[in-house]
Amino acid sequence: MKFSGPAAFYKKRTIVYGAMLLFVVAAGLPMIAVPSLRNRLSDRLMTLRAAVAGEVRPVNLKVGENLEPFPEEFERPAHQMPGHVQLPVPESDQVYAVKPGGVVVPSTPSQPRTIRIEKIRKSPPPSEAPATAALTDAESAAGEEPAADTGPVYKTGKIEQEAYDLLQESNKAIAGMIQGSNPSLHFKSWDAAVRGNSIYWVRVRFASDGNPDVDYIWQVNLDTKQVTPLSYNARSID
Repeated sequence: MKFSGPAAFYKKRTIVYGAMLLFVVAAGLPMIAVPSLRNRLSDRLMTLRAAVAGEVRPVNLKVGENLEPFPEEFERPAHQMPGHVQLPVPESDQVYAVKPGGVVVPSTPSQPRTIRIEKIRKSPPPSEAPATAALTDAESAAGEEPAADTGPVYKTGKIEQEAYDLLQESNKAIAGMIQGSNPSLHFKSWDAAVRGNSIYWVRVRFASDGNPDVDYIWQVNLDTKQVTPLSYNARSID
């Protein structure tokens, strides 16, 4: 069916408008729905609007046109960086050359010398050196080494027996253990060591089945009749 006259014109217009509507829908919907495309389109429209309206003008720098000096009220004093101090350089007609394996010697420009860097041995602290020297002199004068402290010397004597008896009188628990109140511990020995004027350390040793011997130690003062537990085992039964 062929159209002619006004009917053909309207049909063509309908086809053109339909194609434009299809293009607008196909191209416009993604720009409106996708945020990145929508923002890009908005930025471009604002740029075109500003360019057409003349709101934004280019900046022109007229370099070299202003020959007037910089105003003094806007000048800032130059501050030197902290830690950097410029020292005066003395005038000298000598040149120093640095090369590995040489000696520090000033020379003229025509005859450079070399420099040698040696490692300096670290000396001992001042507090340790005199003490060591004094000890060495004392040992040399005496001709023998100082005796080392070997700790308390335990033994059984008359005075030690008094300290041991005082311990049993003041502590009924250890006296019962010596008599066999604890079946897991068997009394083995006792001894005492003098630690001052009328002060003794009394040690009572028990044998344990299948285990090392167990020591109980107290400090006994014969003058004041005071008994004080020293070892952990002694404190555990007091």
